[in-house]
Amino acid sequence: MRDLIGRHILSNSVINILIYHLLVDEQHATLNKSLSETIANDWSQQKIVTAEQAIIKLQERKQKSTTKTARSRNGNGRKNIKETLPEWAKTTTPAKNATKLTPEQEKKLQERLNKLKK
Repeated sequence: MRDLIGRHILSNSVINILIYHLLVDEQHATLNKSLSETIANDWSQQKIVTAEQAIIKLQERKQKSTTKTARSRNGNGRKNIKETLPEWAKTTTPAKNATKLTPEQEKKLQERLNKLKK
């Protein structure tokens, strides 16, 4: 920050907005020199000289980032593909070995099931 202030690239009020943005808005615990110089360089190229202009620039950046995230949440660019079953899977065929039990066989089956339950 001393280098940034010493070079007089931005006014003190703009530097204060930059510090506030990095510490509060971006929730950085410390000030990163390269990040702060990158933002300061961008602002100096765009001729931002007042704190109001810096705040407007931050609001524009925030709006751009929210529209990008909203767009990326819509399926992440993937198309929904609806799959169809082939004809052979659609038809239902009755079971081939479906035979009825005689009453005697049914009674034996019930007795075996009752033994297993006990």
